[in-house]
Amino acid sequence: MELLKKNLPMIVLIALEIVVGVLLFINPELFTKALSIIVGVSLIALGVVFLVRIFTGREVGPMSWIAVVAGVVSLVVGIFCTFFFNRVIEAVGVLYGVMLIIAAAVKVKAYFDLSKAGFEPPMLRLVGAFVSLVIGILMIVIPFEMINAFGIFAGICLILQAAVDIVTLVLKINHDNN
Repeated sequence: MELLKKNLPMIVLIALEIVVGVLLFINPELFTKALSIIVGVSLIALGVVFLVRIFTGREVGPMSWIAVVAGVVSLVVGIFCTFFFNRVIEAVGVLYGVMLIIAAAVKVKAYFDLSKAGFEPPMLRLVGAFVSLVIGILMIVIPFEMINAFGIFAGICLILQAAVDIVTLVLKINHDNN
């Protein structure tokens, strides 16, 4: 019992990694939609709490307008995440694609800046920029498919991480017993 109690946080982490990994691997689209709905409902609840505090007089003073704005924004974003989750997923995919394209441009600029400064930058920097550019373009053109692919990849990574954590936990327990 002491052994279980001592290692409970690690065991819970491993269980979560396995559950989330398997869910992402099996159906990344459903997992992403469920996550969007959970975030949406949480934001709606947060917005309601903010607005109830304002209209019941708990938030008063010159800065209370911040709570009004936070409440309304939370409600709107929460409703959007809950009921229009496909658009949220698409927007996140496109935003991530734009960020990857910007990252690719920054990598190329850094490569040439290092070259101008007399350093010999690794060619891998340009390869990374090219990969970022291609994935960024794909995220913009086909965001749902790319998010599903990333979901499957993330699921595999979580399952592998859980396996590594299990080995680590077993080694730790063996070390503690010796």
